[in-house]
Amino acid sequence: MKLKKTVLEILKESEKPIEAKELWQSSIHSEDIEGFYSELKNIYQYLTEIKEGTKSFLSLKK
Repeated sequence: MKLKKTVLEILKESEKPIEAKELWQSSIHSEDIEGFYSELKNIYQYLTEIKEGTKSFLSLKK
């Protein structure tokens, strides 16, 4: 079984923006949406958000 990572760890390893839903489901917070949003709030200043229609993609600022 693959170990789940924090949102920040996943974003640090990603070379391209990740859809918010995929990021949530891949993280340690996959069973806890409130925990996911809490972590996003704590790292918000490091994030870039791209919206495409109804989808939101997140990445770390360069």
